[in-house]
Amino acid sequence: MLRIRALKTTTGYLENAPVELSDGLTCVIGARGTCKSTLVETIRFVLDCDKKRIALLLGKREDAFLGDDTPAVFGLVKATLGSGTATCELDDGGPLTVTRDAETDPVVMRDGIRELAPTVLDRVEIYSQGDLQRIAEDGARRLELVDRPNRVKIGELLSARREAAQALREIGTKLRATRAQIEARAADLKTLAGLDEQLALLQGKRPALSPALDKERQEYHKRRAVLKTADELLARRDEILDFLRDLGDDEDELRTAVSDLRSMDAQGAPALATLLASFADLLASSRTGAEAQTGADAQALLQKIKASFEERDQAYTKLQQEQENVSDSLKAEDRLRQQVAQLNEAAAELEKLRSKEQELLEARKKKRQDIAKAGDAVYALRRREVEEINKRFEGVIALSLTQGSWEASRRPSRTSRRGRWRRLSSRSSCARLLTRSSSTSPRTTSTTASSTRRSSPGSASSRRRASSSS
Repeated sequence: MLRIRALKTTTGYLENAPVELSDGLTCVIGARGTCKSTLVETIRFVLDCDKKRIALLLGKREDAFLGDDTPAVFGLVKATLGSGTATCELDDGGPLTVTRDAETDPVVMRDGIRELAPTVLDRVEIYSQGDLQRIAEDGARRLELVDRPNRVKIGELLSARREAAQALREIGTKLRATRAQIEARAADLKTLAGLDEQLALLQGKRPALSPALDKERQEYHKRRAVLKTADELLARRDEILDFLRDLGDDEDELRTAVSDLRSMDAQGAPALATLLASFADLLASSRTGAEAQTGADAQALLQKIKASFEERDQAYTKLQQEQENVSDSLKAEDRLRQQVAQLNEAAAELEKLRSKEQELLEARKKKRQDIAKAGDAVYALRRREVEEINKRFEGVIALSLTQGSWEASRRPSRTSRRGRWRRLSSRSSCARLLTRSSSTSPRTTSTTASSTRRSSPGSASSRRRASSSS
């Protein structure tokens, strides 16, 4: 077990007053102004406990926002230690020392050798009277103490839950936008059936076309469709070429990884290097092909095709002029055909939007499951630690752990008859200081902690009750 054995300073208020601490409880008793706080805060400073408070002790306003009130400890160590150093002697299965001055970080020495990445400082905790009072009043602070043995794991789980929650919010935004698009496309398609009927009626009423005009008309529409497809494909081609030209950085990264793997004497490294080298070659050939494609002026070729089609369109235009009795009908029919084609495209887009909606719903379900899974994992770690604490300190202190819940209510909305969901509370952490132990509540979705300190009936601590949420 880590123990603090002594504190001494080279200058300042404690220069001629080295302090030795016992194995058990050490009480420092003295009148006001006899450096009791200086002793505790110097130990805190040397062992680097609570960086924000240390910034206060050193009088650094830029590191610790003070607001309108300046704490009594502001600049305390800077004033009492001066330009000297303070040293704590510790016992961690062997002697070690921690030395610090007001301008540098702590230096940990074990057996005369400096530790470059000391972990001993993370195991020291210092609590003032105010800290203890706040822990007694605030369940969230007690929960932080419960989390200490699993701090890293719980931190990872809570971080993963926050990331999943952020992703869930982004999915919700995308889902609302997609559903708005679906409603718009569905409204447009309501006119499709009527246009089909109008087109069929118009085709039945127009005069019969001559074989030559009918053939030229079909060829004309075929040319229009080819040009439209070519325009769309060229736009997609440009996007793909831009992507392929940017593969240079990925190729360089792969080549570096291949070189590193080939230098490793490890099973599987040569095979993986060969696989990645082949993939790098694929990227290189793709990038080279993209650069070659970039040199070809596809738009110029498309313009030549358009010019050729326009020459052929003249024959169709001439035949229309010769058969004036069908010209107006054909123009009206072409307009209706164009509208029907646009609506058919909207129908295809609607199907894609509905598929996208389903994908977003599945992603939302998965993120909700991830959030619940992370919350359950955090609860399991906390419950195990609470049970260990209760077992270790039976008869002195009792903790109860309760998961919170998700609540929702439906309220009418001014803009929608369907109303909207409102989250009343979610994944809260709250606590009560009671006079007797509380039973563990059934598991739901988040965590609350309660502690019970055994005290005599009618005492001040038994009457005090505090609750908070975070």
